[in-house]
Amino acid sequence: MIQQILDTELKAKVRKDDELKLRIAQANQVKVDTVNRWLREDDVMLTTATNLAIIKAYFKLPAKYVMTTDKQAEPAK
Repeated sequence: MIQQILDTELKAKVRKDDELKLRIAQANQVKVDTVNRWLREDDVMLTTATNLAIIKAYFKLPAKYVMTTDKQAEPAK
C-alpha cells in the first residue's frame, strides 16, 4: 500500500520550528512530543488536511506547492 508522507525538505523545516510543532500539537490535541514522533516515524497524521493547511499557512507556501511524497507502507506484522 502506498501512503502519502510529508516531503523530506518540508519535514526538515517543520522539525526545526518549535512554534509550528506547538500549533500542530494544539490542533490535534496532543503533546509536542507526539508531533516529534510523527516526524521521526513519517506518520500519516502529518498529512491530514488540517495539518497540511497549518503547515502551508505557516510557511506561506503557494497553493500548488507539493507538500507530500509517496512511500510504500510496510506490511502489518
